[in-house]
Amino acid sequence: MRGLVSNLRFYFRVLAKKILFAWQIETAYAGNTIGELFSTIFYNITFIIFIDIVLRKYKLLAGYSFNDMLVLVFVTQIVFYTGLTITYDSMSKFVQSVRDGIFDTYLLKPMSVFFQVMTLSIRPFSGLFFSVPPLLIYVVLIIKNQAFHPEPFGLTVGLLGMLVGILYLHFYRFTFAMFVFKTKQVKNLLKTLDLLGDAGSFPYEAYVEPFRTIVFFIAPFLAAAAIPATYFLNKTTSLWPFVIQIGLMLFFMTTALLLWRKGLKEYESISS
Repeated sequence: MRGLVSNLRFYFRVLAKKILFAWQIETAYAGNTIGELFSTIFYNITFIIFIDIVLRKYKLLAGYSFNDMLVLVFVTQIVFYTGLTITYDSMSKFVQSVRDGIFDTYLLKPMSVFFQVMTLSIRPFSGLFFSVPPLLIYVVLIIKNQAFHPEPFGLTVGLLGMLVGILYLHFYRFTFAMFVFKTKQVKNLLKTLDLLGDAGSFPYEAYVEPFRTIVFFIAPFLAAAAIPATYFLNKTTSLWPFVIQIGLMLFFMTTALLLWRKGLKEYESISS
């Protein structure tokens, strides 16, 4: 027990130093963070205008009003920015480290290689800086239009669904990042996965079976964000969408960890 506590303290200190180092880099290159801020604000404003134009003409999109769409996109952006702040850059740096050989140094350090990879680039400070302002746009509009009024059931399952969705997206990207051990080139694939995030900004109900299940694997944000939004908006009282979301998360988590162990074993044998 004492050894476990000691290990936890060690990893906590390492994580704290990584976050401090990230802060130093972010302040040294503040122009990049400011650029991301303007980019995210511009994207969200133009998307809101687009939704407004479409729904002024058609009134509803798969049963979603303008206010419903505000909540849906708000949830999507929270899930996206959380992933961008915590895991996305870490995956990209992991891929690059395998390609240029820096990954060898991780094998030599006296700590978990998995922990090192997962914490290569955590950006809590810049993440808050460029995500909070655009999210506040949705908060103001949602409050102004009184668009958010979930039932207790919907609120509970929706919050749990967001947590599951964030984990799902993480392991989804991690699964495809594992191909770097074989192909050494997956950077463009990960960029494509990021572009598919826009699919999460459209209603879950817009897709019919069997295409809805298929789209879950093509556009992961649909399961990660659109499903929680259905509960926040009281669109369903069925737990089936939430069960599907958990199933997808467990599937990709298991797949990612199996590929990680296999890839790490092959890499170690080659490098040695």
